Amino acid sequence: MIPQHESVGLTPAAVKASAGASEWVPIAQVTNLARTIEALKKRDYWIYAAAADGEPPSAIDFTGRVALVLGSEG
Repeated sequence: MIPQHESVGLTPAAVKASAGASEWVPIAQVTNLARTIEALKKRDYWIYAAAADGEPPSAIDFTGRVALVLGSEG
């Protein structure tokens, strides 16, 4: 998910930086990111956010309904 407002969106530079991931990961523009995350929680999604000093991805069980929040980790 990417914000609809105050965001550049999915540009050719972003596609290149994704190293191909943008071709197989669904992407949606949403009006309000915080409200979208709350709506996902109500639908039994686990929300994980990346943090520069957080656990490595290999230490986390990502099975089930999962949403990842990435960007501005530091």
